Amino acid sequence: MVKLRAFSLMLGLLLVTPAFGEEQPISSGDRLNIMVTGESELSKAYTVDQDGVIVVPLVGKVSVKGLSPAQVREDLSKRLAKFVRNPEINVEFEDRAQITVGFTGAVTKPGPVTLKKGSRLLDALAEVEGLAMDADAQKVTLQVRSGSKSRELDLRKLLNGDVSLNVELQDGDAIYVPRIALNSVRVLGAVKKPGEFKKQETVPLLEAILTAGGLTPEADRQKVQVVRRGTEKAEVFSLDDVLTGKSGNVVLKDGDVVTVQAIPKITVRVFGRVAKPGVTEMKSGTTVLEALTAAGGFAMDADKNAVMLTTATGEVKRLQLEKVDSADGALLLDPECRLFVPQAAMLRFAVAGGVNTPGLFPMPTDPQQKVYLTDALAQAGGLGERAKKKNITIVRKNPNGGQPLLQQVDMAKLLDPKKRDLTANVEILANDVVIVDQEPEEGRNHRLRPAEILLGVASAFFGF
Repeated sequence: MVKLRAFSLMLGLLLVTPAFGEEQPISSGDRLNIMVTGESELSKAYTVDQDGVIVVPLVGKVSVKGLSPAQVREDLSKRLAKFVRNPEINVEFEDRAQITVGFTGAVTKPGPVTLKKGSRLLDALAEVEGLAMDADAQKVTLQVRSGSKSRELDLRKLLNGDVSLNVELQDGDAIYVPRIALNSVRVLGAVKKPGEFKKQETVPLLEAILTAGGLTPEADRQKVQVVRRGTEKAEVFSLDDVLTGKSGNVVLKDGDVVTVQAIPKITVRVFGRVAKPGVTEMKSGTTVLEALTAAGGFAMDADKNAVMLTTATGEVKRLQLEKVDSADGALLLDPECRLFVPQAAMLRFAVAGGVNTPGLFPMPTDPQQKVYLTDALAQAGGLGERAKKKNITIVRKNPNGGQPLLQQVDMAKLLDPKKRDLTANVEILANDVVIVDQEPEEGRNHRLRPAEILLGVASAFFGF
């Protein structure tokens, strides 16, 4: 902003700078080009001597110092009229005498500059390429070589049209442009453009952070440190408190250093039945659900109530996350922890014995959908040729523990078209084992008692 004001000031000043021309006064050392139409002996360049005089044929000495070229032309026209009829005369500067002016302070190129005699303040400023960014244009000092009292000039008034301040400079004059004291503030840490910047006015904390490009995603809004010039202890501010006015108006001064802390990172490993298993770097304070979300969420077959959390010290905790608002989901994770999501145990039933394709079969995922004996047999490919329709046994785990429960079913009653007994089509539950007895192969007999056979089959499927 300071640079923009300085540029605008110089642009305005140059617009009001008068050019050299006929209104400039003649000084000693200037060369005047005088042309008299039809008079070659009179038409030539004349040098103004130390007394401010030129010598012109026919008229002799002519005092020109302090006059403009137009005034000299008028004077010579009168003098030559005695010798030349209706003389046509043109007078202009061929070259001007030079002066040296010194610049110090807040200009772009301080030092001595050589100018044409008759140059003014703005001509000299143009030679030093204008004011510096931190120039105080109101208090420019002009020290005249003659030893007279120095003069203070306000270049802003000159910009507003007071051309009387665009004074003519003399050889040996010195110009001093003071500097405005600027507040230098550094902003470091988790900002997009860390560094130092300067401003004339005091700087609010929020403005300083915005000047530094604003916060990065990992910035900790609650831990912004300010170290004041001349102190070592940091003041800590919350940007949220500053925005709401809770912390008051935090203002920075010259030499203050602002450091925006970054939120510490932790490493979390999520594996098992999630969409994107792997190691993820996350901010400190991450919850279990946030880590699982970053891993893409649960897979379809995840067991949400058996998630295992292992800390860096080896402590293991089982989490129940079936509900979104579960307290376990809000647990904060420590660095180097691990989350394992197991696969949910599949709910199944088994069909063995006299069927065409014995084996394990999944229960419907919809709990409202039921499986009956006929459904189970159909999934097992139907009854085989040697099946005993009257000897079908359902083996079910005892909810109270101990020996499993056995239920005998006469399938023949269900299949009898005249006296169909629908009660024989019993409901099959998860982990049930349907065993269809069958005729032994020719030449073979059962060596085990029926109960032992049933339990052996059930144990082979579900460990009864």
